[in-house]
Amino acid sequence: MRVDRLRILGTFIAALTLFLFLMMTQQGFVPLEYAKFPINETMVPVNEVGDAVSYTLWGQRQLDMIILVFLLFVSAACCATVLRMEGDQK
Repeated sequence: MRVDRLRILGTFIAALTLFLFLMMTQQGFVPLEYAKFPINETMVPVNEVGDAVSYTLWGQRQLDMIILVFLLFVSAACCATVLRMEGDQK
């Protein structure tokens, strides 16, 4: 029985990705946790619109990170598929 290292590695990466996805969705994400208000040293005055936009953008960060991880995984899998050796080309 031949051990297929690529299949084992792919299974391990898929399990790790699933584990990280579940960990990310379980933890709360506090937008602007380290921001200090009021911000007096900016060139543009910060008002209610700026705060609302910041909270909206940072509130979607978890979904953004999940999509980016998925795209990186798919691109790495595609690169591995394109660059693999076929048959007896060692």
